[in-house]
Amino acid sequence: MSSIQSAREKILSVCERLSLADGTHQVVPGQHGDSQFDSVLLQCEIKARCRDGSQSMESPMNKDEHTEPLDSDDGNLNDEKSLFLSLVKNIPACFIRKNRQGKIVYVNDKFAELMGLPNDQIIGKTVADFYPEDLAKAAREEDEQVMESGKVLEDVFDAEVNGETRFFASRKGPVRNERREVIGIQTIFWDITEQRLAEQALEREREELREAKLAAEQANRAKSDFLANMSHEIRTPLNGIIGITDLLLETPLNSTQKEYMRMLQDSGVSLLTLLNDILDFSKIEAGKLEIETLSFDIRELLGDTLKGLGLRAQGKGLELACQIDPQTPRILRGDSNRLRQIILNLIGNAIKFTEQGEIVLEIDCIEKNCDTALLRFTVFDTGIGIPTDKIDKVFEEFEQADASTTRRYGGTGLGLAICARLVELMNGRIWVESELDRGSKFQFELSLEIEEQAGTGSGSEGHGDMSGLRVLIVDDNATNRRILKEIFAGWGMIPTTTSGAESALQALADAVEEGDGFQLMISDVNMPDIDGIELAKRVLDQGFLKSSALIILSSGARPRDSNSLQALGVPAPLMKPAKQSEIYQAVVNSLMSNGHRRNILEVEEGHENENSVHNLHILLAEDNLVNQKLAVGLLEGLGHQVTVAGNGKIALDLMEKMSFDMVLMDVQMPVLDGLSATSQLRERELETGAHIPVVAMTAHAMKGDRENCLAAGMDDYLSKPIRLREIKQKLSQLFPKFPRAHRVPSDTKPILDDSVELEPAKLQVDWKKALTNTAGNQKLFQELLKIFVEETPGQIRRLTVAMECQDLSEIAAASHSIKGSLGFLETMTAQQSFEKLEDLAMTSSAEELGTQYRLCCQEMDRVTAEIKRKLSQLQSS
Repeated sequence: MSSIQSAREKILSVCERLSLADGTHQVVPGQHGDSQFDSVLLQCEIKARCRDGSQSMESPMNKDEHTEPLDSDDGNLNDEKSLFLSLVKNIPACFIRKNRQGKIVYVNDKFAELMGLPNDQIIGKTVADFYPEDLAKAAREEDEQVMESGKVLEDVFDAEVNGETRFFASRKGPVRNERREVIGIQTIFWDITEQRLAEQALEREREELREAKLAAEQANRAKSDFLANMSHEIRTPLNGIIGITDLLLETPLNSTQKEYMRMLQDSGVSLLTLLNDILDFSKIEAGKLEIETLSFDIRELLGDTLKGLGLRAQGKGLELACQIDPQTPRILRGDSNRLRQIILNLIGNAIKFTEQGEIVLEIDCIEKNCDTALLRFTVFDTGIGIPTDKIDKVFEEFEQADASTTRRYGGTGLGLAICARLVELMNGRIWVESELDRGSKFQFELSLEIEEQAGTGSGSEGHGDMSGLRVLIVDDNATNRRILKEIFAGWGMIPTTTSGAESALQALADAVEEGDGFQLMISDVNMPDIDGIELAKRVLDQGFLKSSALIILSSGARPRDSNSLQALGVPAPLMKPAKQSEIYQAVVNSLMSNGHRRNILEVEEGHENENSVHNLHILLAEDNLVNQKLAVGLLEGLGHQVTVAGNGKIALDLMEKMSFDMVLMDVQMPVLDGLSATSQLRERELETGAHIPVVAMTAHAMKGDRENCLAAGMDDYLSKPIRLREIKQKLSQLFPKFPRAHRVPSDTKPILDDSVELEPAKLQVDWKKALTNTAGNQKLFQELLKIFVEETPGQIRRLTVAMECQDLSEIAAASHSIKGSLGFLETMTAQQSFEKLEDLAMTSSAEELGTQYRLCCQEMDRVTAEIKRKLSQLQSS
């Protein structure tokens, strides 16, 4: 034990037996280590009580310099006081006592050492004898403050010692006599230079850390902003591709064209999902992925996912198949997009690393209860396999079995890491088994919620008309035969499998001879020796089956297959790997054509809800032309009127002039973005009490985008590309939740000035010339009339807003547009009216402009009314 520690313990021992001036006995440990002492030394006022309590004595330090030491019969107490004085004399902190006049009456050795003087040359003097005048004055003011208040004063100060700046901590307190009168001041102070320097260094480090943290946050925000902008730029054309396929799928297409469009659409969606996942995984964004819980059909999801991969597999001569355990629930709840991404990555890798053979996706229902199902997904391939020493690393970021610069296979090495991350976030597990040059088997398990009242199977439950029907399966791939056999058996049919055309023909002939023929044959196209097209021809030539009873499976990479089958009268081929719903629909169509009992319900997609919302007036705020056309096409196809604004500012201006039922608001736009525009709209509505529902549209994948949109005052959120089903669902949810705006119907006449006299009714359209302008094509003529009636209200609204804003260039542009629309109708009077309005807008004649605008509205009303009458006549004839 050091002498300092020993002294400290002895002082504390004395203080435990001696009462402080304020009557307390508590000792507060020093806060500067063993080299500094407790607050009791700062007051240093000790009252010693006699053993019988009848007398009191005070420490010699409570006397002034003329006070004699007290005597006491208590030898023990005097011994303790002597010990206390001895300790104070030698403590490693400076101690000084002054009387009320400021004269020093006692100092310890440490103070004398600091001053460089013996004790007797210090006692009896004042601090003015040692300190500069300003410091001495400040010290005296502090002394007077302590003596007046009777309170302890704490301070930290610096001083020059031997030419070096040192820092000291001090506590200054009053000295009282036995009558509790303040008779002086005592101060203890100690050197805290090392502590202060350490604190300053620590503060500098903290400041550097704060600056580094701020810089890192700024860099992170910059990266996030860059990512958001790049994400927007990448997604915009991709959204256009996906959205246009939506529109094309709504147009008349043959089955092959629809199949190609769906593949294009699915590939675009998959690419968009892949982009989102990579951005999430990169941690440039929020640092974690968001898992959603949505309802989905597991068979449809997997079938759609494999469609785009089928062409890739067929391009390498590989078979791609999917087998789903019949016990697997049909409708599940989970993150279908994440599940799709995992499947895409695993099968995409399998195709890349497999040169011949097959790739099979199997789904097994391991456990099932009333709420959840534990599913195991397995991807088999017959590829190159993985070396034993690489198996444990394949799920790590940027790890590849062959990392050389001359490696044969491409890729970033990120796909499997993404899979592992997603499976982990979905509370599942993933692993791999592989043998070099023999193939790999990737497996993962997920527990998914079962949708209430959802069944199992392919969606054909309860359609018993298939039971007992015989079907012949022809495929040279054993896995495909097994999968098809399980599907048909699950529907109650009786399947027979053959591995080629010759054995199939023999099976058909035997069945006819036995009087128990097949009702259906399903065959692959790509088979050795005799392909599926030739087999179909021979089956028809020999009269074994009708053409409608033949179902052909094709890779889709051979357009000639469709032409050949069409020449034979056989339905268009199904794209491999075919979904169960597609096979089921083909079977249904075959049975219908062949006169079987029909209470089988057809599998159809996209039934329109009879309660879907119609005739809304929607403001579309979107700056991208492709997205504008897409959204307008979808919305008008649903029976809604659409007004387009190119940015948030224009949208706000339009909402001041016109009434809308809702707003579709893009988030990222020039001039004024969607979030700011919505915030300003909500501020306006605080005064009016109105509320227009605003639905955000964004291509961002950034975490928190949805929350930001809702925080800005938006009512809901749509991810780009806008999908027909999603927007219909969103409108159904919003209305009648929000009342429709009290607006003027689109076919209502504009408000006119009563002073303008209407011309007598007369024929406005030269119908003979108008029909000639369409080359006598009645269908095209009628179509153009319908378009005119539908488009005119929007054009007039555009002109009206321009008039109210006195936007001359917009007035001229709108007038020119309407004049052009009237051109094919040969409506000279109306055309001339809008032409004059256009000219007036160029010359900026405000008074004449208003009068001519009203005349134009009258002319347009007459023309529109006449066209509507004509359309009614054409439709009734």
